Amino acid sequence: MPQLIASINSVTGPLTLLAFLAVVVLEIYRRSVNDKKGLDYIYRLFKEKLTRNQFYDLSKVIINRIFWIVIIVFGLLVLAFIISTIIPSGLS
Repeated sequence: MPQLIASINSVTGPLTLLAFLAVVVLEIYRRSVNDKKGLDYIYRLFKEKLTRNQFYDLSKVIINRIFWIVIIVFGLLVLAFIISTIIPSGLS
């Protein structure tokens, strides 16, 4: 994780910042799944409403949906970039 934080100097634009933040969130999630301590703080906020297993199942669903939304948005951005380079701007 310290190497990851030290690599913030290589962030040069909004897409690299988004990718960097996605990697940081993924690393936090991976650590929380391994030792079950990363999400404990958030679990304490919801412990009156959910059991621990329900909370972890819900957090997995939320993180998976966020991941797929980011993948879809990135794919749409790449598609828009490809279309904008294929179609010359002088035709309109």
